[in-house]
Amino acid sequence: MVSARAFSHARSLTAAAVAVAMMASVAVTAFIPTYSANADQSKDDGAFATSNTIHMGDGSTDVNEADTGLATYVGRDFYVGAPTDGETGTADGSIHGSWAAEMEGQTFILGKYMQRAQKGFFTIGTVAFGAQYKPAAGSTIIAVEGTNTNLSGASTAQAWKSSASGIDTTQGAGISGNYQGVVGGNKTTLWGMPSCSKVTCSSLYKYGSGTTPDSDVTWNYADWSNVKDGQGNTIDSFGNKFKSNSKAAVNSEGYWRRRVWRCSSAAELRTQEV
Repeated sequence: MVSARAFSHARSLTAAAVAVAMMASVAVTAFIPTYSANADQSKDDGAFATSNTIHMGDGSTDVNEADTGLATYVGRDFYVGAPTDGETGTADGSIHGSWAAEMEGQTFILGKYMQRAQKGFFTIGTVAFGAQYKPAAGSTIIAVEGTNTNLSGASTAQAWKSSASGIDTTQGAGISGNYQGVVGGNKTTLWGMPSCSKVTCSSLYKYGSGTTPDSDVTWNYADWSNVKDGQGNTIDSFGNKFKSNSKAAVNSEGYWRRRVWRCSSAAELRTQEV
């Protein structure tokens, strides 16, 4: 009985591992274009794939040129951290902290921005450990519209101090580089610090450089037709572009979508290409 249970347990673990591997392939195979390398299917024992250079993204892949594509698009609320159960964005315990420290590239958020950075800071734009593949100078690096949200009572952008022991840094998210930030709501300071008048106490601000001091982003922004990616897509129209590109990717020859079927046993897990 013990060996039978052990064998059954091992088989379940194997099946689970196969299931995880298959599900992991969904994210990868969904973006492989028609001209990517493929093994020779005519040979029974397979064949080596021939390497081939492909381009990903909307613009050039040369890091010396401006990135015209959008790095991050969020259709609802964005968190640096994670919401607590029943959170509303209006209390000290609304968000669990994250040890993330930076985010590279242009970001459009239709909902709200919530942040509790456990390191005491969070950098947006030009970052220390990024690819340095950046939008054109002067671009809007982050836009928080605040319209499509689940947090009706919360501020459009709100940061909290770190909850980690020993970290007392009092600063919100900082934009690094020659970029702009726009927020469709009133200016906020770190949660619990309404009387702090320093720019760094703002939930979102711009880092200074050299003799240039820290400065505010643009709060109470309203003209979203001026907020565009490097190809002229506005923040409000980008959702349609995203849906259109995704549909084309699924329907084009050479793109595959895998459907996972629920079965009575994990060992029977299978996929169907459609």
